[in-house]
Amino acid sequence: MEKKMRLIRNKTCVHFQWSILAVIALTLGITGMGTGYCFADETDPCVILGKVTDKYKSMETFSAKGAIVTEIDSGTKKTTVEDSISLTLKKPNFYLVSCGQGVAWSNGSQAFVYEKGSNSYSSKDVSISIAMMRGTTDTIPDLFFVKLSRIGSVFDQSNELGIKDIKTEKSETLDGENCYVISGNLLGKQMTFWISKKNFLILMDRQVVITDMNKLPEMSDAEYEKAMKSTGREFKKEDAEALRNIMKETAEQVKKLTTTRKYKNINTPVLSEKDFNYAVPQGTVLEK
Repeated sequence: MEKKMRLIRNKTCVHFQWSILAVIALTLGITGMGTGYCFADETDPCVILGKVTDKYKSMETFSAKGAIVTEIDSGTKKTTVEDSISLTLKKPNFYLVSCGQGVAWSNGSQAFVYEKGSNSYSSKDVSISIAMMRGTTDTIPDLFFVKLSRIGSVFDQSNELGIKDIKTEKSETLDGENCYVISGNLLGKQMTFWISKKNFLILMDRQVVITDMNKLPEMSDAEYEKAMKSTGREFKKEDAEALRNIMKETAEQVKKLTTTRKYKNINTPVLSEKDFNYAVPQGTVLEK
């Protein structure tokens, strides 16, 4: 069970939201989006998220290391999988991101995705790969590379695909740093963010996907296409029925998926193009 669930999680890391669980979250989000309400005071979640957006927008480089912990609840058994994550980003479109066995990198003109242990790696359009990266790091790529994001600013309340139903929770201390705690719904996922009060950087986030078969909506081919395109994936009409069957099977196996990402060693280093090269093992071939 743990090996199978690790494979599911690694698929999310490697293909960056190609996992069916991500599609389930997107479809639930598309059919059941709420609205956000804002108030003009220092605890206003819109004001806080606006400052977070401005912070990442102002940064030219970003680096961080950390851990990603995934808790899988099958209904009869709970399994925990933990891996390391690393992000190195530079505007306008350079990045090197690793998560567990998955690596994605961009040299500014072409992006690549590789699963460690595989004998091949694939090439992606930079903007598509940024969308696919969302499965590993969620909001940070969209905030940092907002001009390239296919869903726009995830913290923009006017954005159809942005976070909804936001509210400010009780402040917490994380590793000695006082944090705002903001919760909301992002594309069907229950999201919580721990945001530094000192610099408005995201220090930790948690997403919860509940795959309740009774709540899975009946979707048209057009809705599947919309969900898939928001992740940067191509969609063929004949794939709709296959996706419906896979979604049903996955939802039966995984009732609840909780992913927590904690970022440390956050920095804004001086970076050059050579910092975004990743050497795949000798003999690894580029898929055609």
